[in-house]
Amino acid sequence: MKFAKYLCKFDRGDKWLIYNAYTNKAIIINKELFNVPEMIDDNVLNSLKKDFFILPDSFNELEIIRQILSKKIHDKFSVVYIPTFKCNLKCDYCYQQYNNYHNENSISYYDVVKWIANNISINTKEVNIQFYGGEPLLEKELIFNFLDKLGVEIGKEKLCICMCTNGFYLTKEFLFTLERKCRISEIQLTVHDFDKNPNNYHMTVIKNIREIILENKWILTLKFDINCENGNKILDFLLLLNIKVGYSITIAPILDCGSHSAIKLCEEDNMAIILDIQRQLIDMDYKVNKRNSYICHLLINPDAFVIDPQGYIYKCDSMAGTKEFAIGSIREYKVNSSLINLKETYLLDLWNQPDECFECDVMPMCMGNCRYRNKFNSRNAKVCYREMIKSQLLEEIEKKDRYYHYYRERST
Repeated sequence: MKFAKYLCKFDRGDKWLIYNAYTNKAIIINKELFNVPEMIDDNVLNSLKKDFFILPDSFNELEIIRQILSKKIHDKFSVVYIPTFKCNLKCDYCYQQYNNYHNENSISYYDVVKWIANNISINTKEVNIQFYGGEPLLEKELIFNFLDKLGVEIGKEKLCICMCTNGFYLTKEFLFTLERKCRISEIQLTVHDFDKNPNNYHMTVIKNIREIILENKWILTLKFDINCENGNKILDFLLLLNIKVGYSITIAPILDCGSHSAIKLCEEDNMAIILDIQRQLIDMDYKVNKRNSYICHLLINPDAFVIDPQGYIYKCDSMAGTKEFAIGSIREYKVNSSLINLKETYLLDLWNQPDECFECDVMPMCMGNCRYRNKFNSRNAKVCYREMIKSQLLEEIEKKDRYYHYYRERST
């Protein structure tokens, strides 16, 4: 028998605090016993085996992960639909400024509808559409027409959407019209560059946010793209908003992606900034989202695709608009069977990782990280989330431990 490979260990003097990503459980164990599991008491040993901390010597953890991902049946069909690459803002770090065919003719939204209808299976229970850009709300009428037609083709009850927008055109009137056509799962409003955009941008966005919050109808996430220069401006924006309820906050780094990013920053710098801002916001009673998974859902889900305005298909929204990364076109792939090779190719990419990834203790929570960031990192080094994952894990474990002791003391 052996301790599992993919356990996150945190030093506690003569003990290890160990987190198991498979079972979402944590234990504290003497380091001496961790090195010689045969010395562990039988009752404790059986409990560790039950919770997959200890495994048979022949147990191949990597192969089990491979089998789970390759055989998993998804009952959701997901499409990130980019109706336009145009945008009303001019953020320095936007990857879309580098896409190479803005002037090509857009494909009809009806062609996208037909492609989705042809490729969902009888087992599909939900079709999830995420509108992305550019700024998708520059094409409001297209979005309405697309959803009307898709609802007719597949059934309105299956249709669920997420809207990713910079918020300038996101009015409550638009959302009322939208929800008559389909179920809205989430609105992600990304608050963008604080220095390069029109002066009225943030005040207009704040006005829209306040009106949406007052309706108390929709799940709203405010996403802030940050670097070492604008972190404090997030707090200024939230003070202007002057509302702490009705939404959650996600902090995301602006990464060093070579020619695909105008701002040269490294991942490690951003991790420290993100963690610091998260702690400040939590201390101020804001609801802050922490990533539960660093695995790209577009990559591991064989039924998740990105479609751009020209009808090209991708497995990564960050690569949309760069034709050499397209895996096909909806003009070419009309029926479900023709997508099989595309799905298999991208599932295989999960296993095309450096050896150090497969030996890493957070590998099941990361699977090698973002392919886009790894490809375009100008430092020619793999982008690694290990330290951020472990820092956030430790914070969550310690917080739950404090809550446990607090309520235990109150109950006695």
